Amino acid sequence: MESGRLTDKVISALIEAADRGVDIALLLDAVGSRRLQRRDRKRIRAAGIQLTLYNPLKRAHMKHFILRDHRKLFSIDNHIGFIGGFGLSDHFLQDQHQWHDVAVQLRGEIAKEMADVVYNTVYATEHETVHETVHERVHEARKRSPKQHTPLSAALSDRNITSAPLTSTPPQLLLNEGAGKQRIKQEVLNRITHAENRIWLVTAYFYPSMKLRRALKRAAHQGVDVKLLLPGRDVDHWSLWWAGRFYYKRLLRHGVQIYEYQTAFMHSKFLICDQWITLGSSNFDRWGQRWNLEANIGVENSTLLTELSAQMQTDLSNSLNVTYTDWTQRSLLRRTLEHWGHHTMLMLERILKTLFLRFRR
Repeated sequence: MESGRLTDKVISALIEAADRGVDIALLLDAVGSRRLQRRDRKRIRAAGIQLTLYNPLKRAHMKHFILRDHRKLFSIDNHIGFIGGFGLSDHFLQDQHQWHDVAVQLRGEIAKEMADVVYNTVYATEHETVHETVHERVHEARKRSPKQHTPLSAALSDRNITSAPLTSTPPQLLLNEGAGKQRIKQEVLNRITHAENRIWLVTAYFYPSMKLRRALKRAAHQGVDVKLLLPGRDVDHWSLWWAGRFYYKRLLRHGVQIYEYQTAFMHSKFLICDQWITLGSSNFDRWGQRWNLEANIGVENSTLLTELSAQMQTDLSNSLNVTYTDWTQRSLLRRTLEHWGHHTMLMLERILKTLFLRFRR
């Protein structure tokens, strides 16, 4: 969340709701909201809105600085929810240089579960227990038995696709709990391993684990239609982009199809495995899976599957198909940058992991 025209509109709407007596809790990651100006924070708090910053950078807590909240959850009246990869930034305005993203609107009990996630984290943060408990046990409400959900609605951003009622399998809330449980990672690997027809993965930051790379290559080798839709040169983290391209060669050689989106920054994050879909904040990358709190939904739903498949086909038509032949003929400079990005990210990973483990002793 950063200051700008979109955030101004959101803050104004929140203030109007607060004036109607609506109880509002706004949970922001302290690093992810560093560009939210002081005047906007004052407006929020002056309206009586509870503003909580997750894991602020304090000297006493520096040993936990890498643990971040990357989830994108919005729950209204415990009945309507939104989940996706979007943020509150002018990047998402139609008249700006767009970031291309996807979100889903949900209704029913799952919206209550999303609210529980937010309030549990707020409680832990306000009681100074966030660094010891949240990344280990962020969602206590998940222990209760699952309940029935009312129909879910699909809404895809910046393409103006009309929401439609969905009546198939109720969605499940999948959570990665950072240094603790990694349910999204486990479910994704399981679904990819057992996929029979197609694996379509869309992500903004392609930095896959060895297990994910092996699963994708194995699936492609077995004849599964494996497509990766990734950002083109329109990115915001160059070292990570070059690091991800380091893995292209072996994936392409094993039959994985790679496309790079050309018309905007591809910020969407979803995966289709046969009839199953997961969508949310996770980039399916080893950085986020190791350190971040993430939230996705997992669902088998024919209407959402149709809409996401159509969206994927449209995006593929605006993408560059990276072939193995073309890739082997890339320049020496590009090869050098890929190795630089790869080794830079590896070194950073190792340093942070070492510091984190040392500080936890």
